[in-house]
Amino acid sequence: MLQRLRERNLLSDARMAECYGAARLEKGFGPLYIRQALRERGISDALIGQFLDGYSQEDWLAQMARVVERKFGPHRPRNRQEWARRLRFLQYRGFPMELIHRFLQAESTHS
Repeated sequence: MLQRLRERNLLSDARMAECYGAARLEKGFGPLYIRQALRERGISDALIGQFLDGYSQEDWLAQMARVVERKFGPHRPRNRQEWARRLRFLQYRGFPMELIHRFLQAESTHS
């Protein structure tokens, strides 16, 4: 049965990576989280890379902006504690630290 599904391309790791990855993107997760979640589901690093390589740093920065606004609202943080909360939240969501710092620096210049 599984072989027939594979032959008809109804069951494939590439489709799994694409569908599951897209669903996690929609929920606001970053590349580190998505990579780990796909690995846990047995998807190869090559297929994971193919999926994630379709997104640029600017795409991930835009994703962070959407996630932060949804969680914290449109206002900018007023103090270090609020910045730290955002940083921890983005880490938990699976964004790499270098992108988090870039995002938070850009946010601070727009306040």
